[in-house]
Amino acid sequence: METLLETVDAEKTELPVTAGRQEQMLWRLCRHRLSVAETAAHLGLPVSVVMILACDLIDAGYVTTRSQAPQAQLPDVHILQEVLDGLRRQLSA
Repeated sequence: METLLETVDAEKTELPVTAGRQEQMLWRLCRHRLSVAETAAHLGLPVSVVMILACDLIDAGYVTTRSQAPQAQLPDVHILQEVLDGLRRQLSA
């Protein structure tokens, strides 16, 4: 559900006329790189249906996937404590 969907070269590529309405809507949405869950919400479709539509577009070469954006790592607690201690020293000086 967190996998990001993105169109492949959207400016140069168009879906074939045989593409269904839902596939066309999904393809247009994916120009903005959305997750499967976000795409499902925009389309008002179950995630499972969006996954099937996306897989069809991926197999045909119109959509590609990206892994989810990396989550920010929290800094080490010891580093934060050193910064806090340094700030306190500066304020008391």
